[in-house]
Amino acid sequence: MRRTVRPLAELRLLGGSLPLDFVNSVDWRASDQPIEYLVDYDALIAWSRRVGTLSPAEAASLRGRAAADSSAAQAAAQRMRRRREQLYELLAGVASGRPADPALLDEVRRWHGEAIDAGVLHQGATGIELGWRSDELDRPAWPLYRSAWDLLTGPALGRVKICPADGCGWLFLDRSKNGTRRWCSMGGCGARMKMRRAYSRSRRERLGS
Repeated sequence: MRRTVRPLAELRLLGGSLPLDFVNSVDWRASDQPIEYLVDYDALIAWSRRVGTLSPAEAASLRGRAAADSSAAQAAAQRMRRRREQLYELLAGVASGRPADPALLDEVRRWHGEAIDAGVLHQGATGIELGWRSDELDRPAWPLYRSAWDLLTGPALGRVKICPADGCGWLFLDRSKNGTRRWCSMGGCGARMKMRRAYSRSRRERLGS
């Protein structure tokens, strides 16, 4: 399977939660040419800025650290991509109605422990707030791990769905009132599949006439 690469600016954020947007950083997962967006550590920083888990100052500091130790930065990016695939496997299984893999749940427990160890509490404008140590290359991972724990242990887990469009495989949080959302995007996969069905129906009618 060949994985193509595209710039992060083209990535849509349709998951509805941080962990789902993270696992969706591979587009067209179910196709024979998935598209990778988190190609290196700099892309990971850019993604974290886009979803709001890194401040501009933190991003600049991490880019400096990455430049000073490129091999460590690359290892951090590879680690997050590997864990992204584990998280996708776990969440896609849940969305498909399969029992959660205990080994993957244990992985998430370890990630959450890393996040807790890296957390710092500080006085904010409205009360005590949770922050993160900003002096390590794994900094982009910690809010993600905390959010993944919250998703897996909260009521929203039952609303995680997998897009059934051919080649897609994206996960999304169905926040519709009746829980009837089917596609990751009505304007994308939904419209494309509707056009495909309409074409197939029209073709059958022509052949049958």
